[in-house]
Amino acid sequence: MKGNSIQAQITRLKAALKLRPMTTIEIRRELDIMEVAARIWDLRNKHGCEIHTEMIEEETQPGHKHKVARYSLIREVQK
Repeated sequence: MKGNSIQAQITRLKAALKLRPMTTIEIRRELDIMEVAARIWDLRNKHGCEIHTEMIEEETQPGHKHKVARYSLIREVQK
């Protein structure tokens, strides 16, 4: 889904997490979602998704290491 409305971001994020776990850095870079934690909160609290969070160390393109979250979609509520 194109656009940067909250709903468009939620739709993109949920679709991507169905395919594979993603880190904060990957979500920002690949899905163009800057407020990742807010969209994860929306998926959990407004859309009934069960999402596992694991803290890992990941390197950014300039070569700096950061502690970031890796999110995995465990289950979603069927509507």
